[in-house]
Amino acid sequence: WKTIGHVPEKYKDTLYNKFKATCDQYFDLKRTETKSQDAEFDANLAKKIAICEEIEKMAEAGTSDLSKLSDYKKSFAAIGFVPRKDMQNIQARFIKAINNFVKTSSGLDKSEKDKLMLQNEAEVVLKTGGSTKNLDKQENEIRRKMKTLEEEITLTRNNIEFFGHSKNAEKLKAEYMQKVVKAEKELKDLQDKIKLINAAN
Repeated sequence: WKTIGHVPEKYKDTLYNKFKATCDQYFDLKRTETKSQDAEFDANLAKKIAICEEIEKMAEAGTSDLSKLSDYKKSFAAIGFVPRKDMQNIQARFIKAINNFVKTSSGLDKSEKDKLMLQNEAEVVLKTGGSTKNLDKQENEIRRKMKTLEEEITLTRNNIEFFGHSKNAEKLKAEYMQKVVKAEKELKDLQDKIKLINAAN
């Protein structure tokens, strides 16, 4: 509009008023669209809060039913966008809620619960968007522990080779082998956790 140049004086006011009315109409539509989107995002947030509250109540009452966990995760992911300022908070609340849901459920040992809680976080973060900072930190920590365990297993196995065949040596070998078995089980659990994170991608 500004770069076109002058028009005949008799059309000047008419054209300007038409241009201004068109601009006003455009920005009014834009504001209406933004308000409509804001209302939709607020409604989505309310739905997500309701899901969190339902899960939190069950976890608190100790009535967690793991068969419902997958449905909760699907429902949460299907709801859609929330206001940007609330995105991280509602995601963190949902992860905390479903992890408490897992902790208070029966039928799983601690190792299985730990894996399921990691899987929960990986799926929620990677499928509903948001920061992967905490997940990345956990993955790095798992890989660091794996490396330490692998080194311990190799060192312990090497040490066993140096033992002789005396009665005391056999007892020491058995003790060291127990350490190896325990470390290998822990290593397997950590490898399973890495697989869960990768599977969620």
